[in-house]
Amino acid sequence: MIVLDASALLALLHREAGWDVVARAAAADSATVSAVNYAEVVQKTAQHGLAAEDVDAALEAVGITVSPFGRLDARLAASFYRHRSGLSLGDRVCLALARSLSSPAFTADRVWQRWAEDLDVDVRVIR
Repeated sequence: MIVLDASALLALLHREAGWDVVARAAAADSATVSAVNYAEVVQKTAQHGLAAEDVDAALEAVGITVSPFGRLDARLAASFYRHRSGLSLGDRVCLALARSLSSPAFTADRVWQRWAEDLDVDVRVIR
């Protein structure tokens, strides 16, 4: 299982730099995105005229699931807060899901590499 951040999923959907890294990883293993990061993707794609149904169809076509976000997930994401870390709430949600699943987290955000060891998450930067 791999976990995708909103940036990785957006790269895949829009065929931006690094999309091929995400596509290969998702083809080789099952992939998921947190419901919180999915919300980010739906919001951003809507701003570019892509309907939520089109996002869902694209996810289904490559077998990417959406993982629920519950109370324990919220606690873990909150525990990942570090003052001036550069990690947004959405970032910490993705990292928490990856840690919970013992799976690598795919992102376009290089700042995550600074926190990977501290948070005990395998971070894969796509570009």
